[in-house]
Amino acid sequence: MKGIRLLALTCLASGMPLMSTAAEEVRYNFECDTPAAHFSYWKRTVSSSEIEISGKVAMRVLREDEKFIPIANIVLRKGKERTGRFGIRFFVSAKSPDRISVELLKVGGHDAIGTGSLPNNKKPIPFSLRLDSSGMLKATVAGSEASTMIGPFEPETFELSCSTSEINFTDVTVIEKASTTR
Repeated sequence: MKGIRLLALTCLASGMPLMSTAAEEVRYNFECDTPAAHFSYWKRTVSSSEIEISGKVAMRVLREDEKFIPIANIVLRKGKERTGRFGIRFFVSAKSPDRISVELLKVGGHDAIGTGSLPNNKKPIPFSLRLDSSGMLKATVAGSEASTMIGPFEPETFELSCSTSEINFTDVTVIEKASTTR
């Protein structure tokens, strides 16, 4: 039993999948911890234009910096360009440290999800991100939704990232549907 706990802790610390039985989905946990003005990420490849991601995010420690704000991203990405990434962004501004702003990253910018903010209470916030085969991207955060049509999009990677903060991504699942475009 001690060895199993050690393996689980090792998987959690490294962002590796933690599996209990063959019948359960693979769940990812990523403890993203960066100093002020730095970032870190975890990614995995995907091979479908129809995908659903869900999990929880908790903004644990927010660091101060003159130039950069604490931020967490959950994105589907095609290539390395910023214009080829779509998903959910959480951030906390110095003007409103008691609120977490929540946005849908889309073509040409971003939209608020729900009212656009949540209380910053350090508790895990449930999220889901779904891309369907028509190119419709739908984000759900703590029960609020936003969607956008991004058109034909074949993501290459799914990425969790953070900057200037300690963020815990937990119970993250990635379900890819069979793709006919590749």
